[in-house]
Amino acid sequence: RQGHVDHVQTDSGWNCGTAGDDSTCLPSTRGAECMRSCAKLGRCGRCNWSTCYDDVAFVKQLLATLAQNLCLDSSRYYVVGESNGAMLTHHLASMLPGVFRAVAPVFGQPLLGYSVGQRFQLVADQRDVRRTSLLQLHDRSDTVIPWEGGSSEDGWLYESLGQATGVWAALHKCDLEARPITTPFDGGPKHMACREYHACESGRVMYCFYDGKHGNWPDEPRASNLILSFFDSVSLVARTAPRLLHK
Repeated sequence: RQGHVDHVQTDSGWNCGTAGDDSTCLPSTRGAECMRSCAKLGRCGRCNWSTCYDDVAFVKQLLATLAQNLCLDSSRYYVVGESNGAMLTHHLASMLPGVFRAVAPVFGQPLLGYSVGQRFQLVADQRDVRRTSLLQLHDRSDTVIPWEGGSSEDGWLYESLGQATGVWAALHKCDLEARPITTPFDGGPKHMACREYHACESGRVMYCFYDGKHGNWPDEPRASNLILSFFDSVSLVARTAPRLLHK
């Protein structure tokens, strides 16, 4: 019988590997802050906004602890995150290449310059990265993390959704233009509509838009069912086993 194990973590901010990089915001950016964990490491900068705790190490330890205490299928690890959590989802997919079968960031993209990872891991570790599929969901009227990329209303600079998903399409050797697709989850009160990059050699790369602003999810259970359906589909068609953390 199939089941799912969920873990939800909230804090003052996830570390997405951008601390000390002054190129990710405008000089007039509001909300910048160098937190104590960054100050201790000497990684303060005018574009700091989150902690410098090693959240990648935290997730690795979390997975190891869960695997030790529960009967888990390590070939079916997934990540879903929203906003800063979506940025962390992109970060984890690059920093832990091949560990996750699929990731689903929701209304969140990498900061400018980080579409291929903090250390260009999506390019350096292509073989492992291609074991992970991507589903991106985003509201159409977002000004906090605009799907078009560029400056947010607060002055942070983001990659566009097209750039973030296009990188993954190239890695999976898909067609480089996403085409509209029909899913059982289309429409609804927020007019969900999806596109997918076709003819991929491995995995899937897909994104969906819906009406709303930052912080709004698509109507439920439509969104959750879409994500679970996507996760199940890539588990069934997977061609290579995900890399184990201890390897």
